[in-house]
Amino acid sequence: QPMGSGLSQLGSTKVERRATMERDKKSLQARAARLRDKINALRKHRERTRDRRQKSGTPTIALVGYFNSGKSSLFRALCTEDQSHSVIVDDRPFATLDPRTRRIQIGTPDAATTALLVDTVGFVAKLPTQVSAAFRATLEEVRAADILVHVLDASVSPQVARRRASIVEKELSSLLGDFPLPRIIFYNKLDAMPSAAADSLRRKAISRSTKNRKKFPDIVLGSCHTGEGIQELRNALAFTLYADLASIVLSIPHVCAYECASQVAELRVRGLITAETVDANATYIEAKSPFDLAAKLRPYSVSSSSITNLHGTDIA
Repeated sequence: QPMGSGLSQLGSTKVERRATMERDKKSLQARAARLRDKINALRKHRERTRDRRQKSGTPTIALVGYFNSGKSSLFRALCTEDQSHSVIVDDRPFATLDPRTRRIQIGTPDAATTALLVDTVGFVAKLPTQVSAAFRATLEEVRAADILVHVLDASVSPQVARRRASIVEKELSSLLGDFPLPRIIFYNKLDAMPSAAADSLRRKAISRSTKNRKKFPDIVLGSCHTGEGIQELRNALAFTLYADLASIVLSIPHVCAYECASQVAELRVRGLITAETVDANATYIEAKSPFDLAAKLRPYSVSSSSITNLHGTDIA
């Protein structure tokens, strides 16, 4: 075979390879552009959703935590039975790149109020570049939250738990800056710990709450598997969200019920009703209320000592 023929084939092969690489490059660029457009569209959709949530006045709770700490399990545990079946619990990283939002009840069972719960993507030590943009877009939900629940896996060693918590807090710090967003730490998988270690962790949590003189702790221990700590978390969330609100006691005569119905409905959404009872003359409500709404309800405000049947006794 002539030498020129071999060189010609070699040159042809190089040209074909170059053409193939060019096609692959253009294909990857087109795919990257489509992904950017999709992420931007998701970001705009989430912004509109957040705007609607903020206008409704309903508080938003965001779950954050390291990968496989049990965020989705906690999300499901806090939802009602009708909602929980639609929540997929998945051990794969980035299974929740598209945040889910559900209405949940917080506070004690006899004085519960509504909040919105948002699940976010699990953190990892080294974030793959392929999902970094989507990861950031997902975490934008954190900025719109009123409170964070940082889910920690209690079943791992203390050293691993501290390292993972540090990774999450570092990422949150870069996202939130110096913005003081309240948070509650939920130690999950307590049932997977040795009894002695679980008891030690409980003592530390009680000691911290006592030292900080908090009525409700900012650390809750529990298990999504057994249900331990879930109601305590609901109570702590309600107390933390409404701790800075005005305490009010209302006596609303039945003849005035219609004219202040919208304010009472707003109180159920934006505030926290801790006790409510009705007799032949009026409806009596004890609540935590935003100060602007408390001002609107001032005509019906009374002293707590004048109403003694809110918690089960007769009216004075």
